[in-house]
Amino acid sequence: ALGTEVKYWIEAITSGGSSKSKEVTYKVGEVPVDYTKLKINELNGNDKFIELINTGSDAITLKGVTVVKDGSKTVWEGPARILEGGAFLLLYSEDVVVEGGAQEGYDSELVFGSGLSAKKAVRIEIYDPAGAQLDDFNLVTVAKAAKASYSRVPDGNGTWCFTEATPGAKNSTDNSDPVTGLE
Repeated sequence: ALGTEVKYWIEAITSGGSSKSKEVTYKVGEVPVDYTKLKINELNGNDKFIELINTGSDAITLKGVTVVKDGSKTVWEGPARILEGGAFLLLYSEDVVVEGGAQEGYDSELVFGSGLSAKKAVRIEIYDPAGAQLDDFNLVTVAKAAKASYSRVPDGNGTWCFTEATPGAKNSTDNSDPVTGLE
């Protein structure tokens, strides 16, 4: 019936064992969300933030979206909120969201566990609620420390470049210093 919530998962059983996907839910008649428009837009190991962007024009429900660090550690799971088309979402590390820290009073639903560094290799991935990878920043070799941010130029889909930090706003248009060491 219209509005009914359906929960399902996929399980593969072989002679060697079995594997089960994450449980997924949807409501009958609900318009599906195009999660492919959700991208990593800026990473900053100095100010310790991750900026996501909705590159589409339709709103994206963040519930169940996950951010994974270094290939295995889920550091953030999206709350039940909406990211409008073209909007930015700032996630701050728990490292700076402490009493007296740079982001005191920041929304606790937008705090990710684990820090970022401007001097170390890092991999940040985002996944939709069904577990499909949406985006991947994989810095395997640090040629130089980021003075400010790793940013996409242009926003959302461009080349990764070293730029001035622009948390929650459009990135610089300066693409003269591309990030090397990405995989």
